[in-house]
Amino acid sequence: MPSLSRTASTSSPARYPPVFIGHSPATRAVHGQLRSALTAGTSVLISGPSGSGKRVIAELICHHRCEGVAVHERRVDTHGEFGALAPLTYLCPIEQLGLGGQARLLDHAGELPLLLATRLEPGSDAWHARLHPDLLASCSQHVQLPPLTRRLDDLDVLAARILVETQVDRPIAGISSEALACLRQHSWPGNVSELEAVLERAFATARGFQVELWDLPAYLRLRDAIELDMANDELNPLSLAAAERDAILRALRQARGNKRLTARLLQVGKTTLYRKLARYGIG
Repeated sequence: MPSLSRTASTSSPARYPPVFIGHSPATRAVHGQLRSALTAGTSVLISGPSGSGKRVIAELICHHRCEGVAVHERRVDTHGEFGALAPLTYLCPIEQLGLGGQARLLDHAGELPLLLATRLEPGSDAWHARLHPDLLASCSQHVQLPPLTRRLDDLDVLAARILVETQVDRPIAGISSEALACLRQHSWPGNVSELEAVLERAFATARGFQVELWDLPAYLRLRDAIELDMANDELNPLSLAAAERDAILRALRQARGNKRLTARLLQVGKTTLYRKLARYGIG
């Protein structure tokens, strides 16, 4: 990842201007849509799965159009209420209003430009069934956010940004190539929000001057081992024993045969590791 370190500090992390960072093709497509949304004075519809950065886009648009004013957010509640409106009020998720509530929103908002967000997939049956066509028509600009799995080339710069914005107790230089490779293997159902949670914890608990593979949550490392196991035609993809054996072999390779370090990587005791080595015939 880029050469960047975060030194120890007792102050709160710096608050940087909103930015949708990245260089992947999927992110560049968002940047193109965003340029149009920034210059238009109309309502904007922001779509994307949960945790993909819809609020960041809303903050960025508001920051640009209103000269640094914070976004005026109104979470749509389960009763379909949206509260008081102001120019560039951010409403998410808009589908919770229901079609009747969305029609009322149009009447209530008048000519106010709004920032509306939805988790629904554009063009899907749910999109057409749960979003009012007049509401869609009122948004001349649409910014569509991809899931993180389509932005894996952005992981290095996203990690650097998260590091800069995370309060740590001592210098952290970044993430090792092994840890970054593990992050690329994950399916990221929680998208960027999940990545932020994983890295903030790793930055806070890392024992060295960079985040290593063993600093990542066990569920990420176990998934990596299982996916490698399933790719091996000689093993039953449903066998937990085969997945466990491959996880041990990977940890041994990572630790260059050091049993103590292997046990740390696997987060098991040395006695447990030696028992499993004997069970699987690993010397």
